[in-house]
Amino acid sequence: MRVASDAFIRRHTQFDSVAEFCAACPCDEDTISGVQRLSTDKRDAFVARTTDFETWAEMKQSAAIQDLVVLQNV
Repeated sequence: MRVASDAFIRRHTQFDSVAEFCAACPCDEDTISGVQRLSTDKRDAFVARTTDFETWAEMKQSAAIQDLVVLQNV
């Protein structure tokens, strides 16, 4: 499952890759699925603390929009 590109993660978080983002997240599994299984409050707190966004939903939406814009400009 892909939520954001590594380039998006580098631009908008403290991490260099999706893998680093997942590894730093306080979840049981170092994957996007593990991040998504966290409670909403814990996930949003991690996102707010380590990214340019306040919530997981805001981060996912921004990643989707930015990736779409990149694809359309190819």
